[in-house]
Amino acid sequence: MMPLKTAGAKRFALSCVCGATLVHPATGRPRRTCSSRCRRRLDHVTRKIRRRQAWVQGWQALAARGQVTAAEARREVAALTRDIRAFAAEVGR
Repeated sequence: MMPLKTAGAKRFALSCVCGATLVHPATGRPRRTCSSRCRRRLDHVTRKIRRRQAWVQGWQALAARGQVTAAEARREVAALTRDIRAFAAEVGR
């Protein structure tokens, strides 16, 4: 997990997705990443996580309506949860 620094009520990362230390400007918005390449990588992985979270909700809804068995839904949700954890670890969240 990326260490966070607190400035008032705001929190911002001390390191980038790639592991580089971020130097935040004294004024203005804190940096999320060190480069446009890392920003695209972070955005891509964030989209993957959100997509899989939506799929989890879809499987749960299918199971609630009885369109798939509970065991099948559990297997799929477990696999998606593993993927989400792996992606979250990749970006340090």
